[in-house]
This record gives sequence, structure tokens and C-alpha cells, in this order.
Amino acid sequence: MKNILARGGTEFLAVLLGISGSLWVDDYRIELVNNEKTIYTLKSLKKELESAYDYGQDIFQNISEDVEAHNYIIDHWGKINIDTLISLKLGRKDINGETDLILTLKARCFGMCSRTASTKSPCGSTIHTPCPSCTS
Repeated sequence: MKNILARGGTEFLAVLLGISGSLWVDDYRIELVNNEKTIYTLKSLKKELESAYDYGQDIFQNISEDVEAHNYIIDHWGKINIDTLISLKLGRKDINGETDLILTLKARCFGMCSRTASTKSPCGSTIHTPCPSCTS
């Protein structure tokens, strides 16, 4: 009887250790996969944050340049012309090196050109037609 209990107890311990070891290995593999996914996610998040930071710095720089340009225009409102603005290179630059601000002022003449023609539209609002020197 003692042999049967000893043999049965030994088999029970062997089965228990085998199942426990198998479950531990499975849990360890799952943990490794989860750690790899976490590392991948954190690296992706880091890249995204770096990209957002760079974008924010660009936006901040653009706003600073726009504020500087607009302050210059406000300070020199009555005595400024397009050529002066172009030579100062105020605001953000496009592919051709011209700034958004300059392009806008050139397109509209912004009341700085004496050759701007004003006409009335059918609805009664004033239409300002830019002169050829400002649009070319």
C-alpha cells in the first residue's frame, strides 16, 4: 500500500510540475509578445511626438515672422510701398522666395498703389482692380 501511495504521489508531482511549467512558459511567451508590442507602440509614439514638436516649432516660427511683418506694416502704414516690403522679406516664404504677405499685398495692391481702379459691383460693394505693375 505504501508503494502505491508513493508511486501515485510521485506521478502526481510529476504531472503537477509539468502542467505548472507549461503554463509558466506560455505566460512568459505572452509577456514577451506584449513587451514587444509595447516597445513598438512607444517608439511609434516617440516619433509622432517628435514630429508634432517639429511641426509646432515651425508654426511658432511662422507666427513670429507674421507678427513681425504685421507690426512693421502697422508701424509704417502711411509710408510703405510694395517694393519696400519685398526688400525686407517679411513673413513666410514660398518656393519662389516670396512671402505670403507680399503675395497678398501684391495681388490686392492693398490701397498702396495710386493706379488701383475702384468700381461698383452689381450688389453695390466696391471692387478694387489691381494695377498691372502689382500683379506682374
